[in-house]
Amino acid sequence: MRRWLSSLWFGAAAALGGCALEPGQPWGEASISTQIALEVPSDRLRAGRVRTSRDYAVRLDAVEVVLSSLELAQRTEGRAGPTAFDPAAPPEAYSLCHNGHCHAADGRLVDYADIEAELLGATADGSRTLMPIDARIIVPLDGPSKAVSASADLERGALVDLSASVGALRLRGHVIDTRAARRLPDAGVDFDAELPLTVRLVAPLAGDVGRDAPLHHAWKARIALPATLLDTADFSASGLVADDVETYLADAASLTVEPTGD
Repeated sequence: MRRWLSSLWFGAAAALGGCALEPGQPWGEASISTQIALEVPSDRLRAGRVRTSRDYAVRLDAVEVVLSSLELAQRTEGRAGPTAFDPAAPPEAYSLCHNGHCHAADGRLVDYADIEAELLGATADGSRTLMPIDARIIVPLDGPSKAVSASADLERGALVDLSASVGALRLRGHVIDTRAARRLPDAGVDFDAELPLTVRLVAPLAGDVGRDAPLHHAWKARIALPATLLDTADFSASGLVADDVETYLADAASLTVEPTGD
């Protein structure tokens, strides 16, 4: 009887412990719900238009974002443990850590993973789980978009970060010039810009996948696009330029991730 009870307890503990006992089965699973929001500073919004640093007033009629993929990074089991790198307190020779990279003293932009690997005295190896999405998301002007969901199997190891890749941005609207010496017709002009981008945003994750760890990790991700990206445009000349918007978003856009407890 004791042997039977002992076997029963072991089976229940293994089922709850978060480990895959059968060959070929994943150690865990991730599910991510992602929304995108356009953030307009209150001091920039007047009469339904976004004022830019170049003294244009822009009415946005449509904002669409192509979310190309999500990617989840883990450290291998041998490297699991406390994270050696804290972006809020970067090591000497690094500063201004955001969106997955830090500014090095020599002017380089260095990824979080490379800095962490340097501190750990190892290469930035581990597993990366790619979740292709390629979804065109309509972003409302008064709140976040509808959520786009993705899921993936996870390997054993510590969770490191989640990255989101933005592949395109479309902005449609109307712009007027607020300067006395007009650069545009008095009635303003319409614009419809489809901008191919390569913008990667990164947010840190915490937790582990393996024995005595949760089987399922669920997160809610939010991408914030600043409406101040319109500052890059001179609507009397070239308008919105993909390279300028891409550079701006790489520094000013943000990705935040929080567990949902599901």
